[in-house]
Amino acid sequence: AGCRWWASTRSWQGDAMVRSSCPLPGFTEHDAVIDGVTIHYAESTPPRPDLPAVVLVPGQSMPWHSYRKVMPTLARHFHVFATDVRGHGLSQHTPGAYSFARCGQDLVEFLRTVVKRPAICSGNSSGGIIAIWAAAHAPELVAAVHAEDPPLFSTEWPRLKDDTWVHGFFEHT
Repeated sequence: AGCRWWASTRSWQGDAMVRSSCPLPGFTEHDAVIDGVTIHYAESTPPRPDLPAVVLVPGQSMPWHSYRKVMPTLARHFHVFATDVRGHGLSQHTPGAYSFARCGQDLVEFLRTVVKRPAICSGNSSGGIIAIWAAAHAPELVAAVHAEDPPLFSTEWPRLKDDTWVHGFFEHT
């Protein structure tokens, strides 16, 4: 049977955490604790600090695996990091702590503590908003932004709350 990347989960059996993921050749998976939250990511191997760094930030409900088709090609030219945004994929779920600002802060700290140098931040959909937020709040850590189809029209309050499902998606009880 083939690898089902959309089935990546993290669950508990007794006191042990059980992870099932979908490995991608040429990449290793890691966890980083960012502001007390476990953020899961994949990194091209071997690490290539001689190449520019690129951080891939997926859109809502998508894990880092959504970039798996382009990651090997990117790794020829970049040191690649692909993240699971908090609450997605194998990153820790934090009910009530989902906002573009919170996820943007996670990306800034990921750049500061894991990447440790300015990086190109590429985000799809809401990942594009997160990349733009990081560039606006930590320009010293963001070399460039590639925002693919970000919902910029829906990020101003109260329009975000009134005009889009994105608000409800990040609002948890």
